[in-house]
This record gives sequence, structure tokens and C-alpha cells, in this order.
Amino acid sequence: MPNTIIGFLITTVAIVAGMLMSGGIGQFIDPPSAFIVIIGGLGVTFASGSFRQFMNSMAAMPKIFTPINWPYAETIKQFREMAAVLRREGPMGLQSIEIEDDLMEFGTQLILGGVAESGELAKQLDPRLAQVKADSGSNAGVWVAYGGFAPAYGMAGTLIGLVAMLGSLDDPGSIGPKMAVALITTLYGTLVANMICLPIANKIAVNTTEEVAYKEMVVSGMITLLDAPDPDGLVDMMMARVPLGIYDEVNAEARAEAG
Repeated sequence: MPNTIIGFLITTVAIVAGMLMSGGIGQFIDPPSAFIVIIGGLGVTFASGSFRQFMNSMAAMPKIFTPINWPYAETIKQFREMAAVLRREGPMGLQSIEIEDDLMEFGTQLILGGVAESGELAKQLDPRLAQVKADSGSNAGVWVAYGGFAPAYGMAGTLIGLVAMLGSLDDPGSIGPKMAVALITTLYGTLVANMICLPIANKIAVNTTEEVAYKEMVVSGMITLLDAPDPDGLVDMMMARVPLGIYDEVNAEARAEAG
């Protein structure tokens, strides 16, 4: 089970257990408070950015629950094959190789299209890599914004509850329940921000770091490939960009089938 799901389960159990030990979950349920915090915060988050930015950030959320294993070993082996073909047959020989990675495919098409200098290839590939960083950073930013607005709307709900309470001072029996509702809204704002929004934003940022590391390896591989290097030398260069946590595993797999 992915660590993200486990983490959400742990914090949910902790909160629910605390509620049960405090007298039951029912006293912490208030639909108007939830509506103010969730819908109100979501609405102002939507209003503070572009439609595309908002929709992309919502679409990115489910991806945090799926482990992403970037194919370092497979990619390095394919680069080794491409280097061998390039040395043996020249750029046109790359047409016979089936490529799955989109950035790798783009770089290959540039080479087939006549790009012959590594500097020019880098100029073409770097904007693609920059776009990956920008899109992912934007997705995380929307969730950070939502995490900032939710507590504010929790406070707004609290003020609404206090106004309602003050309007009922002639009925002492209603003061306690209305004060409880006012405080629940603040609780909801805190939970939405710290149980949902900020963890999602942080996970998107972590995934982005891993994706960028992989894509940077691909870009460096394409640029080096243009100089028709020794295949084994290309493998050495790319292995230097593999994260240390998976280095031994990738190295063993990449070189086992490379030999």
C-alpha cells in the first residue's frame, strides 16, 4: 500500500479516535460549517487563478496515491542501444528504435530533423523540461492556496456562529450549542488545510522533484548522444544522475542487460 494512503489513514484514525474519546463523533458534525469551509475555500481558490491552472491541480490530486517508478534502468539501456546504432549507422538509424518516453522521442525527432549540435539540441529540450517544472509547481501552488484559505473561512464561520449566538442571548439554552458550532467551523478549516490541502501540495512537490530528476537525466542523455559517444561511456554518464537511493538496483539492471 502506498505510503500516502497509509499516512492519510493514520491521521484520520488519530482524529476520529480523539473525537470518540471526547464524547462521540456526532457532536463534531455540522453541515453548514463544512459547507462554509470546503465550498467557500474552494470557490475563492478557483477565483484566485486561471481555470486551466485550477483544473490541472485537481487532476493532479489522484496521482499522489499511485507510486511512480521512473524507468531509469530501461531508459539507460535504450540510450546505450541508441548510442550503438548512432555510431554504427548514423542519425537515420535511430528511426528503427521504438521510443516510449515523450521527451526522449522529441529529442530523437530533433536529431532526425537535422539538429547536429549539442548546444542547439539543449536549447530545444530545456524549455520542455522547464514546462514540466512550471506545471507541477503551479499544481502544488493551488493546493497551498486552498490550504491558506480554508482556515480563514473557518474563522469566518466562527464569526457567523458568534453573531448567531449573540442574537440568542435571551435564550441561555441555545448559547452552548451555537458556541460549539462556531468553534467547529474553525476546526474544519484547520483539518481541511492540514489533513488535505498542504499534504497534497507537498506530495505534488515531491513527485515533481523525482520527475525532474528523471527528465534531467533524459535531457543530458540526448545531448551526450548527439556526440556519438561510446555506449558504455554513455551509461556511466547517465548513472551519475540516478538518485542514490535506487542507484545499486538501477546499476545492476542496466549493466546486466547491457553486457
